[in-house]
Amino acid sequence: MDEMLCQETADYRAGFAALLRLHAEAQRRGWRVTERFLVREIRQLEHSAHAPTSGRPLPVLDRPLYAPDWYRGRADALRQIVREQREGTLE
Repeated sequence: MDEMLCQETADYRAGFAALLRLHAEAQRRGWRVTERFLVREIRQLEHSAHAPTSGRPLPVLDRPLYAPDWYRGRADALRQIVREQREGTLE
């Protein structure tokens, strides 16, 4: 599976770490997100990871696209959060 290959890139680690920091801050503030929302977000991130990257900014957002591995890292972080919620290790 290509997930194992992209785990070694800096972009993957940056996306993964950024989402876990965001999740920790949300937990600190007492915010909760449904599993349904997390799964939908995983699908959107996976879609973004497979979108062609031209390096040009999106006209609407006026910012460059992230590398596909960055999106995969965020999606894997969400998968980890969902797994932990199902196991009951997250409050």
